Amino acid sequence: MSSSITNAFPGTFDYHSRWKRELADGWIMFKEQWWGPAGKARLHEVWLRKPESRIIQLETIPGPFLSLTSLHCTKGRILVRNEYTQTHARLTAAFDAGNSGVILTGSPGIGKSYFIIYILLARMANEQITIITFSDRESYLFDKEGVWSMHSDNLKSWEDIRTSIRPWSLIDADMDKLEPAASLTSAPLVFSVQAVSPDPKRYRLWKKGWGGIKWYMNPWTEAERLQLHDVWKSEYTIDDIVELSETAGPCIRDLVAYLTHPRDFVGEIWEVFWGIRNISDLVQLFYQTTQSSESSHEVFILHRNGDGVFHDSDEPVIDCKSLFVLDLLSTKFANTDLTEVRYLYTTFDSAPESNLLASWMFRKLAIHCTSLPRLRNPHILLGLHLMKQDDGNSSRFTHDPRSSTEALVVLPTAARAYIRRPERPLSRNVSRSGMRNTLPLKQRAITPFMDDDVDTIDLSAPHYFIPQDKKHFFDAFFFEQSSTGPGGSDATMVLWILQTLSVRRPRSFEYSFETIRSLQQRVVNEGMKSPDIKYVLLAPQNRGRKVSWTLPQGWEAVSGEVYIQYLDLQWFLANGQ
Repeated sequence: MSSSITNAFPGTFDYHSRWKRELADGWIMFKEQWWGPAGKARLHEVWLRKPESRIIQLETIPGPFLSLTSLHCTKGRILVRNEYTQTHARLTAAFDAGNSGVILTGSPGIGKSYFIIYILLARMANEQITIITFSDRESYLFDKEGVWSMHSDNLKSWEDIRTSIRPWSLIDADMDKLEPAASLTSAPLVFSVQAVSPDPKRYRLWKKGWGGIKWYMNPWTEAERLQLHDVWKSEYTIDDIVELSETAGPCIRDLVAYLTHPRDFVGEIWEVFWGIRNISDLVQLFYQTTQSSESSHEVFILHRNGDGVFHDSDEPVIDCKSLFVLDLLSTKFANTDLTEVRYLYTTFDSAPESNLLASWMFRKLAIHCTSLPRLRNPHILLGLHLMKQDDGNSSRFTHDPRSSTEALVVLPTAARAYIRRPERPLSRNVSRSGMRNTLPLKQRAITPFMDDDVDTIDLSAPHYFIPQDKKHFFDAFFFEQSSTGPGGSDATMVLWILQTLSVRRPRSFEYSFETIRSLQQRVVNEGMKSPDIKYVLLAPQNRGRKVSWTLPQGWEAVSGEVYIQYLDLQWFLANGQ
């Protein structure tokens, strides 16, 4: 990139000769409100607020902003997401480093158009010349002289953008099926920022010609979605928005569509599911998400992998769009065999604690691995570790392999694995049955469980129960019979409650506690003591990071020891069973 390109303000405005000056009151007022000190003061006032309350209110909204964006849905309000400020900083660094420009993509409806307007406002406040182009291909130029317009097809690069500052060219092309005009993406002239759907056909020529980089915008976080109550200024409560998100997902456009036409919205998702006949169809749809397939975007969503750096393109991560979609998938593929589960887990290839699809497959694999005899999977279980209870939070437990006082020792034969006893108790809830260093594995029949089944549970049969009610915070449980006292005369039971490390849905905790108490009472009704409870978090082989598990508030009423069981799924996937 030529070193002559600077951020200096141009001395002349000869490029105005063919631009039309916008003299409508709306444009004039908009520029007066946001150009220079006036805009800086407005943005400064926004930044003084708490992150969840950083909402920009556009009192004057030019026609194109209303007709070609969804600003009318929020009555001119823009929530300044952390994603916006972080991406703005990345763009500035990329511009300063001389990059050609950036393709900003992501799932439809996540707010790319809002971001483009936010960048325009920020640059106007800093008195920086900026061009913005909407999907009708009409371009607007903002400088200290005013607002100017021209259809992008009429732009002649060297005549109409003849400045020494290399202005930013913001392109909201998400609804346009054509590549933008060359003059709006020509690297020597402008720094191009294209907000576009994830379809390589939309930007292939420009990316090939100028070597632009591609970034992915993350969808709204849960905390940001909860702020929609303030953005919409509506009668919807926070609980309403949580419930809406479980069906519609994290995209603002989908939330609006579901609110407006709920039956049509759900119907479109069902239509996609009717077309998924088998695992191959599901995987094909999964991969089409990065190609802007309308069907795939009904059920999947794109995230950015990692925080991203300014000089590199991002790698996308594909996830299930919502809990509603995940429930449909879980029901449709409830009877997948182990080979299919292995294939899907490898395909999704994400961390189960942050990805719904990976959570779904990890749960299936974890249940399979822990319902078999130990001798059939000696490599998979990497030791049962007591988790450390936080001093300041009795419901929070952690395990850090980097500083743990437990040492895992795998024998050379790999027939069994042991851990040393902790140097000091890590939990204040050590039961009479004692601490364990292995999960009691044997062949157990995976059995669906409904809460009405409590009184009919056969305690003598080896069952591995899977709750069918999604309200529970745990994923599985089983009973283990043991004996204590002289000669092993006193028969006792241990209730093992298992949860997989995964994305958690909202749960009814008190409902789960009632079930646990009913299971304890079932043992008492058989003439035995109330069983000890051992909680186990099933997690993938640790990658050198601390793992935390926060049990539901009020769990002390049904408290017990808290463990973590690491699973070496890479060995399992490579060797099978």
